[in-house]
Amino acid sequence: MSGADHLHAVLFALRPLQNSTAKVLGEVTTDIGLSLPERAIMEVLNATGESTVPTIGRALLLPRQVVQRLADAVHERGLIEYVTNPAHRRSRLLRLSAAGRQLFDELLDRELRLLEPVADTLDPEDMAACARVMAALNAAMHTMAQQIGDPAE
Repeated sequence: MSGADHLHAVLFALRPLQNSTAKVLGEVTTDIGLSLPERAIMEVLNATGESTVPTIGRALLLPRQVVQRLADAVHERGLIEYVTNPAHRRSRLLRLSAAGRQLFDELLDRELRLLEPVADTLDPEDMAACARVMAALNAAMHTMAQQIGDPAE
């Protein structure tokens, strides 16, 4: 098998993994009324501290309008706040509110406890290598997706 064949096999395996993961982790967010896309917005803000809607859209490969609707829904729940962006008059920054930070920390803790039994069956070095490979694949595919573009944008 060529490198491209192996890569195709890996990418083909990702869809069922993503679907199963969404179902399992969705259980953590559903009982509090938070969708996985809303959680994704919070995760980006947890990682970046503050971000603009377009930047979050690029990170998640979602149109700005979709991110804005999700952010507004999370904002209405008091989980994120809009703050002045000193680098741009009209573009606001988003960041987790105190309540959002607390909820995200609780969600992450619940997710980690849920994942622990699976993690315990896997070799930590294998998981570290897998994380490095997935990060590289994500970056490469993200770049390719941006080059293709989105006609709706």
